[in-house]
Amino acid sequence: MNRSKLQICTEILCNLASKGPMNLSNLSERVNLKETQLKQYLKLLNDSALVTNQNFGKNKIFFIVTDSGITVLKMFRPPITEANETQINKFKAMTISL
Repeated sequence: MNRSKLQICTEILCNLASKGPMNLSNLSERVNLKETQLKQYLKLLNDSALVTNQNFGKNKIFFIVTDSGITVLKMFRPPITEANETQINKFKAMTISL
């Protein structure tokens, strides 16, 4: 199933908020995106001031969720939780009927 832009951005923010700063490679693995795709989402989040990055030397760039990013996550948490529960319930109903 394809994820929406909102789902991917939320997943990126959640990972950075829960696991702390990450480099591109580690974040790419955690959110299951190719690095080229992830860069596009990080640019969008950076332009929206939800993510920032820090350079710790040559090829050592880490991405960090900002305070604004945390605020957005808190606002989206209830609807995301509800949507996930709805999907789980639909899946359970499907498997019962099999």
